[in-house]
Amino acid sequence: GSYTVEISPINESAPYIASVATYQKNNFSFDTLGASLYQMQSGVGSTQYAPTDVSVGGCYQHVNNIQIANTRRQSNTLAVSVVGADGVETFSDTLTLRPKQQLNFDAALYLDNQTFGSIKIMSTLRNAVIANSVHYYSSCVDGQLQAAYNDTGVAYASNIRMASYETRPGTRNLLTLTNTSDERIRATVKLYGRQGEEITSTRYALNSHSTVKLNLNETLSQNFAPDFYGLLVVTAPNKIRSSLVRIREQETMLDVVLPIESN
Repeated sequence: GSYTVEISPINESAPYIASVATYQKNNFSFDTLGASLYQMQSGVGSTQYAPTDVSVGGCYQHVNNIQIANTRRQSNTLAVSVVGADGVETFSDTLTLRPKQQLNFDAALYLDNQTFGSIKIMSTLRNAVIANSVHYYSSCVDGQLQAAYNDTGVAYASNIRMASYETRPGTRNLLTLTNTSDERIRATVKLYGRQGEEITSTRYALNSHSTVKLNLNETLSQNFAPDFYGLLVVTAPNKIRSSLVRIREQETMLDVVLPIESN
């Protein structure tokens, strides 16, 4: 099942940090196969966005579970919509969540197989909703869970976002950009090498509410080498939502799925 964790500090003036980690195990052993770290927060503004993805790989199945929770002690009405990569809305509904109630659903219900997009959540009560786009990866051989990660819903980001990348053998760096606005917006994606040298700079035009997914190893540059690493910089208006995930797939298993924080 899925649950919501609430922490009420006794001394509200004292600084503290908190996080929740979920560990996944298969049915045949006690080996930990993956972990999802949830960012704890009290709620995000009135509107927030998160990426959705129902694509599969060479030897893994992928389930994207959307979790939406009302953190208030009163009912809250939400407008929830799922949008495809082309910016076209595939689902829209108005929902009322009871106090502390959580809603879960599979993104595949509203996106075609092998596609991706985004979810938009508008809350009547400000700073009352937390949302997570949780990804589970399982083997295409025996169906056992291999990895998982969580992408937390956010309102907007800063105009410049930076994150690290690396190109170990078999590793892919997948960058997702979503235009959350009603206008066409341009984003600039730059890659820098380990010495700070600029390798490539590419501009992307995103139509209203559209999403693009880029494999940095293949799409942006021909200059990558094995075990290369450096800095990714995304420059765009703050209505662009970005997400970077590092994936490594080996023969019959996917052994690494790592979300990379950007600041």
